[in-house]
Amino acid sequence: VIQKSRKVNLCLDAKAEKLYYKDERELDAHFRYFKKNQFDVVFVIIPNFGHLYDVVKQKAELQHGILTQCIKRITVERKCNAQVIGSILLKVNAKLNGTNHKLRDDLHCLPKKTMFLGADVTHPSPDQREIPSVVGVAASHDPFGASYNMQYRLQRSALEEIEDMESITLEHLRVYHNFQQCYPDHIIYYRDGVSDGQFPNIKNKELRGISAACSKLHIKPKICCFIVVKRHHTRFFPNGVPSQYNKFNNVVTGTVVDRTIVHPNEMQFFMVSHQSIQGTAKPTRYNVIENTGNLDIDVLQKLTYNLCHMFPRCNRAVSYPAPAYLAHLAAARGRVYLTGW
Repeated sequence: VIQKSRKVNLCLDAKAEKLYYKDERELDAHFRYFKKNQFDVVFVIIPNFGHLYDVVKQKAELQHGILTQCIKRITVERKCNAQVIGSILLKVNAKLNGTNHKLRDDLHCLPKKTMFLGADVTHPSPDQREIPSVVGVAASHDPFGASYNMQYRLQRSALEEIEDMESITLEHLRVYHNFQQCYPDHIIYYRDGVSDGQFPNIKNKELRGISAACSKLHIKPKICCFIVVKRHHTRFFPNGVPSQYNKFNNVVTGTVVDRTIVHPNEMQFFMVSHQSIQGTAKPTRYNVIENTGNLDIDVLQKLTYNLCHMFPRCNRAVSYPAPAYLAHLAAARGRVYLTGW
């Protein structure tokens, strides 16, 4: 890992300490030592199965404020090749607030002073309604949509609309100001996990919360809101005979469909942003429910496609934009914090 890190300009200390643990008590003592000596990041080898991952994240992040990178034992023993190590280092660099990818500043689709916002809500299973739902919200704080900070909240079980959107947005705007010394002129919001019938609630509650947060800071940025829909039955296939390079008969990466099959009165489009490794590629549907900046549909499509290349944990394009993907991970991390409580 140390040798590979030097090749990608992430210089890990060659004199890294190695400590062993037998149980959770020893693990807690090690974290106190790491905190006292101001370690930047701690790699933790965990068993292939069990709840130790949740314990590590709770102790390291909630109790001691330490960044950790967990690696399963089987990965160390059998899969520690250059590709796997590279993927691990991508995650580590992002956790250390490094930049893995960024949007080119000469792209005309990127408005100046833009904050990208993504949100998702994870719910407990139907037989655990006493457990709260977890909200995850990610927001960029750099000019290129490459660096993100994340927040999570607990709210009533099975409630899809985010109740605390005003305070969440307020905190993200303050972080953006700390990094950029200004507030954004544009907020581009990607909301994941919403069914068609909930669009009015998102517009009336969450977008109103974002606007209220901006009003408290005496700013009026232009707001554009996408609803990201992955659960649908629409698929696309190219005309002609599949070639040896397209054995699954998928459309070309970056294909956009915004005519004929979309809603006639709403700004809506389908996009295949990723290359399917196996099977039929599933397009993502985007519904634009707010666009106070009157951004052109072509600009929004190009921007969305570019953001699908910005997921910091991967060198390939993913199926939906990085802000929404990171929000999903933030909500999942919030769920980890609840384990055992």
